[in-house]
Amino acid sequence: MRYFFTTFCTYAITADTVSPAIISSSATASSLSTATAMANAESIGSIGKSKIMQEGVQIFWKKRYGGGAKEKHLITLHEYVVVYAKDKDSLEDIFVPLEKSAIKRYYKQKDGNFEQRGPYRTHPLEATKSMGERKNLVFPIPGPNCEEIWPKRQWLWSKERVEKALANGEIEFLKGRDDEWSVHSKQYLYDKDGNIRKGKFFSIVDDVFSQHGTNEIIDLFGEAQIFSFPKPTGLLERLIDIACPEGGLIVDLFAGSGSFGHASFSFNLRGGKTTNFIAVQLPEIIDDGSVAFNKGYKTIAEIGKERIRRAAVKIREENPDYKGDLGLKVFKLDSSNIRAWNPDRNDLEHSIIDHTEHLIEGRSQEDVLYELLLKRGVDLTVPIETREITTKGTKNTKKEKESVRGFRDFRGSKKVFSIGYGVLFACLDTAINREEVEDLAMGIIAWHQELEPASDTQVVFRDSAFENDIAKTNMTAILEQNGIKHVRSL
Repeated sequence: MRYFFTTFCTYAITADTVSPAIISSSATASSLSTATAMANAESIGSIGKSKIMQEGVQIFWKKRYGGGAKEKHLITLHEYVVVYAKDKDSLEDIFVPLEKSAIKRYYKQKDGNFEQRGPYRTHPLEATKSMGERKNLVFPIPGPNCEEIWPKRQWLWSKERVEKALANGEIEFLKGRDDEWSVHSKQYLYDKDGNIRKGKFFSIVDDVFSQHGTNEIIDLFGEAQIFSFPKPTGLLERLIDIACPEGGLIVDLFAGSGSFGHASFSFNLRGGKTTNFIAVQLPEIIDDGSVAFNKGYKTIAEIGKERIRRAAVKIREENPDYKGDLGLKVFKLDSSNIRAWNPDRNDLEHSIIDHTEHLIEGRSQEDVLYELLLKRGVDLTVPIETREITTKGTKNTKKEKESVRGFRDFRGSKKVFSIGYGVLFACLDTAINREEVEDLAMGIIAWHQELEPASDTQVVFRDSAFENDIAKTNMTAILEQNGIKHVRSL
């Protein structure tokens, strides 16, 4: 995980030395809220307020076309985004794709390299006074009529580079009003490998507005008042372009309507880089008289989840050949599924018996599985598959054993999870009889052989599920005899 960034909130998240991070706030924020933002930045990460001030730069976003009839004093037209890093001097240059409007405006000319390099624009080859004096950059360049063209001060390129550019047709001569030639380099839209040129990001964004964000809500929900003033994905995609590398992770700690998740999907659709996101939102209650409440949404978190799901469906419908990941997993913060060991010192025997089942009653298999993954440090986005493995036995549950006289054959099934293409298997069923052990073990073995995982496999069961120690021992023995050496119990 290379770095995080969050936008339009009062918290900053730590970034490493090779990646920028972003914090944003309203242009009308009070000095108190600004101080709070800086204090939170210092408490959360190692980038304190001094670092943000020393190493940060601002991007101004013009969020409105104009107007402002409701404004009492000044008309607020912009918000700002602060881009910061631990050490900006260690950052590489930041380049982003050129806007279509810039390409249309500047890249108009064509030459013999057009088929491979596309259109081009020109830049003066004459160096400005800000460049230090270098005598090796003072030399004549042969002009269109074989005349020598000297620089007024010096060229930007060396003689060898100029000669190579002349041979490739990458130099253009323009005649000025004084009837003298000036030398210009050609900047093509595509490089020699066919990659489109990128440019530096401007510190002012003035072509994407708040109304675009509202239109996106209308497009997905059919109603603007579902969520007021959502940030437009067009702006957020540009922030992703600045800060997110290939495979980067976006963390939005104040997800709201889920704009950043939506932006991640649409950014990936454009191609170039693939990003992932984590969106965090408290279940803030919605006013019971609001449009969103009347539409069935009780919390802001519900709106955000639904927006991301609808955005994924819309992208898939409009781009049926798109193979990118549009998945979403939703987690809620809860207490552990494992009961804490808190014995009664005056009755240890009863405490031990009572703790035979140490998983909290009522928790689903999925609840237990994801806590298992968290405790093992497994990425929650790894592929997880499920299968129902058919078993044959004489008893289904311990309760049935007590309530049914005699024996009866049955065919049941056990849910088994495969995590990471077979690196980990988990069966968290609440009851496994000794008659079911062989069928369940052989089903896991067959699935393991089918997946052929690259590393050692571990299988996890619920310890209290086994009917007795014999059932547990037999399960372990069968799996080990078939190459699965790591069998664990919760």
